[in-house]
Formats: sequence, C-alpha cells, structure tokens
Amino acid sequence: MTTNEGRFETTFGCLIISAMVCAMVAVLYGIVRGLGVASESISVAIISAAAMVAVPLATLIYVRRWDRKAQIAEQQRATKIELYEQVLSFYFDALFAEKRSMKHEEKRTLNSMHKWTQKLLLWSSDRVLVRYSEFRQALISEEVDEDLIFKFETMIRVMRADLGHRNEDVTSETVLGTFARSLKRSETE
Repeated sequence: MTTNEGRFETTFGCLIISAMVCAMVAVLYGIVRGLGVASESISVAIISAAAMVAVPLATLIYVRRWDRKAQIAEQQRATKIELYEQVLSFYFDALFAEKRSMKHEEKRTLNSMHKWTQKLLLWSSDRVLVRYSEFRQALISEEVDEDLIFKFETMIRVMRADLGHRNEDVTSETVLGTFARSLKRSETE
C-alpha cells in the first residue's frame, strides 16, 4: 500500500467513524425526545453513555479491518519478493551469460517465462504487470527494440516501488549503472 493510499484509508476511516457517531447521537436524541424524558440531564447522560460504547466499538472494527489488510499485504509482499528475485536473477544470469559468451538455454528461458507469467498475473501489482508485459513483448519481438534495456530498468524500479521502496533518489542511470555501462535515454524522450 502506498503512502497516499494509507493516508486516504485513515482519513476515510475517521470520517466513517465520525459519521456513525453523529448518526447515532441524532437517533438517540430523537428517541429520547420522543419518549419525553423530562430531564435534559438524563437525555445527555443517555446519549453520552451510548457514545462511550459506540466510539470504541467503531474504532475497534476499523482497526481490525486495517490490521487484516496490513497482514494480507505483508503476506503478498513475501511472495512478491521471492518471485521478483527469481525473475531478476534469471534475466541477470542471461545478461551476464551473454557478456561471457556463454549460450543461454532457450528451453530454460521459455519454461521460466511461462512460470513467472502465471505467478506475475496473480501476485504482482497492476503497474508491475504492465511493465513486465511491455518488457516481455519487446524481448520476444522480432524487431530490435532500442529501448529494451530501459524497459527492463523501468520494470525493476516498478518492482522496487511495489515492495515499498520510494525510489526517490534512484534514477535510470542508478539502476542501469549496477549492471551496464553508462547508458542514457535519447534526448528525444
């Protein structure tokens, strides 16, 4: 979950709890007035007691829901880490095998891509899936894609973001510099 999504969830949750409390107070006030309770202080006491029960209950429900979402996200994160490591490990092996003039096995390539595609469809975020698809299509295309390495780099950065990294100071050159010579995007982009 990104920071903005977390802020939105927190704000939305507070608004829901506030709305529930206001609605409950209004309903209780209507009931107390309808029953014709003579003393105003008794009315206030009834409404206060109900609010003292409702607010913690609503907060507890919201916090439980929030914790459950965080738990699911953490479980997904563990699966994503393993999957992303496998994908990147494979491509780095292929990249460095080519640099060392070693033949990379085509059958292994196809089997690996098949396995990852299935897992990525289930476990990756929308952004990672889109970037992986773009990279994969460029990789298997018969046309030479001059931006293939940049699509790979973009996929890496999106995977990092999906795992919670901010990538604030991480540029294309930073990522590419870890495994390739100095590469820069063309000035037309």
